[in-house]
Amino acid sequence: MKYKINDHVIHKNEGLCVVNDIVVMVGREYYKMNVINKSENTTIYLPISKEDEMLMELMTKNEADILLDYMKSLKEEIVESSKERRNEFTKLLSSGDKKDLVYIIKYLYLLKKDKDKKNVKLGEQDTNTYNKACDLLYDELAIVYDISRDKVEEFIANRMES
Repeated sequence: MKYKINDHVIHKNEGLCVVNDIVVMVGREYYKMNVINKSENTTIYLPISKEDEMLMELMTKNEADILLDYMKSLKEEIVESSKERRNEFTKLLSSGDKKDLVYIIKYLYLLKKDKDKKNVKLGEQDTNTYNKACDLLYDELAIVYDISRDKVEEFIANRMES
């Protein structure tokens, strides 16, 4: 068992969580965790035997700096086919790799800016994918950089310009 009560962890599918308890159900130990920054109070249970597969420690400030430098280095490219994007981004979202999340965020942010110039809205699928990627990453960055969640996008934008 890696984590203890009150530890912040990153759940591969849910994002930032806090371990509230360790409980035994049907002879198995589970982490009882609250998902942070959901509109409702969401509690999830994860078998401790799945911790290596589903949970990660929060990144350090140095790791976050490296991740944002990576984001800044990504080339600006736009794939016009929404079907290709959907298929690629679905795989990337489920990978649990933070580099995949920053790729999605930067790509869809740039696509939205491009569409805004043409007075066209970003499609629902792209909007949902962008929001999911942001949810999975921004809460963690807020804790790492000790800033409020609603300031993370601005913080990233400033880092991309510097």
